Amino acid sequence: MLLRVLSRIGLFAAVLIAGGCAARYSFNAVEVAKTALLGMDQKDIRMCAGFPNRSFTEDGVTIWSYDGPSRSGGINVSAPVLFGAANTNVSLPGGGNCRVQMRFIDGRLDRLAYSGDNDGPRGRNTVCTPVVEGCLDYAQNYRKGRLYGRPSTATAPMTPLPTAPDQIKTGSIPTTATGRPEAATAATAVKEPAPVDPAVARALRDEQDVRGN
Repeated sequence: MLLRVLSRIGLFAAVLIAGGCAARYSFNAVEVAKTALLGMDQKDIRMCAGFPNRSFTEDGVTIWSYDGPSRSGGINVSAPVLFGAANTNVSLPGGGNCRVQMRFIDGRLDRLAYSGDNDGPRGRNTVCTPVVEGCLDYAQNYRKGRLYGRPSTATAPMTPLPTAPDQIKTGSIPTTATGRPEAATAATAVKEPAPVDPAVARALRDEQDVRGN
């Protein structure tokens, strides 16, 4: 009876531990960094992560590689002997190594990836946490109000009127005495009627006299 109760307690504890590990895995720093650090420039990355161990550039794409800390050792869990039951030892590996790759396009972080034997008790790739943890804090403290990778909202300057010499010579742009383009006015915008030929005017008057008689 006692063994059955202890086994149920052990099963319940295992479920709680597994659930806690899953929750920590879902919200660990290495997963958050894959999206939270995107858009940072190389100067900011050097400020928070230091200089990379290796660097490679090709076709406008730069890749930095950081080596994370190597860990050795592990955790041994020993279950006590109860009523003649066999003693049980469980070993959890604690060693590992991590390598963080950062890809930059046009000087800004575009992608982040992990490699190596970097799975830890807290979840996948968690051995790499020390490499990216500082950049997460840096981004939270110094990135506020900055627009990484977003277009500028500044108003574009107005395009000046063309002042090419050929346009001025042809008279398409009225100019002042200084040679600068002159704004159109009502006098220059209204065209005067063309003069009537005198012979045509006399013919029209003769035709009107004939009709009047």
